Amino acid sequence: MTLSPDLPQREATPEERRRAGRMFWLILLLFPMVVGTMLAYLSVKGRQVRDYGQAVVQEVATRTTPLHGRVPCNEVASAKAPTSVKSCEAERLPDGRVTVTIQTSGGQKYQLHNAR
Repeated sequence: MTLSPDLPQREATPEERRRAGRMFWLILLLFPMVVGTMLAYLSVKGRQVRDYGQAVVQEVATRTTPLHGRVPCNEVASAKAPTSVKSCEAERLPDGRVTVTIQTSGGQKYQLHNAR
């Protein structure tokens, strides 16, 4: 079908204009809300991992028995790891500091230390 220059083009009715306007504003408002919700979810997950790491650091720092090399966190800490944690290792350095390395399922790597 080709457009003929002799035929007038169809105009949108007021109802169609209102519907298109509502759809435009709905999309304009929902997009930032969805993005904000995703960012909030991801930041809460990251915060859980960092809090878990800090709990492991504190438990290892107050531990009286020495660590030998890198030890999995579940062997030295009573805190339960968040579901996004793929691996976690704790290590006491020769200078007395504690290092905890956490690898998440999303590929992020966190390394936490205690202050001397």
